Amino acid sequence: MTVLFVEQIFNLYEFDERLNSNHLQYTDFFRKDYPSTIEFELESVSNPVCYLERCAIYDGGSRAFEPKIYTNNLIHYWESLKKSPLNIEDYLLVKSNFMDYSLSYDDWMKKRIWWNGVSEDKLLALYKKGHDSVNHLTNSQFDEVIENRLTNLYKRRK
Repeated sequence: MTVLFVEQIFNLYEFDERLNSNHLQYTDFFRKDYPSTIEFELESVSNPVCYLERCAIYDGGSRAFEPKIYTNNLIHYWESLKKSPLNIEDYLLVKSNFMDYSLSYDDWMKKRIWWNGVSEDKLLALYKKGHDSVNHLTNSQFDEVIENRLTNLYKRRK
């Protein structure tokens, strides 16, 4: 049996000098310039730190078969962000469409043509949640976000 869940189309990281020290070319998936389902998007904006992760999906590979290595790799990645030349907003702009939630609703919708036909109530609720999340995350100190994520990862490793 084959089961396929289509939540979002991701793009494959190729190269950006600002990210090259902590991202793997032709391996890491980014959440940029492709559609996602409303449900996946709502889940993502509910936990916006996901937009800062090295790779948008972790369902296979070391996570499934070598969880200790997976967690250690995540810790190494988040530690490397301490040396990043980018601030949160720049990082989000390079890796995702999350900063689109800082646009007006109409401008945000112009970039979301794949959601034509979705109920206005659902879209407004998603936009509000995303707008609040982008404001919360971008008003946070990057080092504080990094330390919070590392604390959670160190707990998981035990």
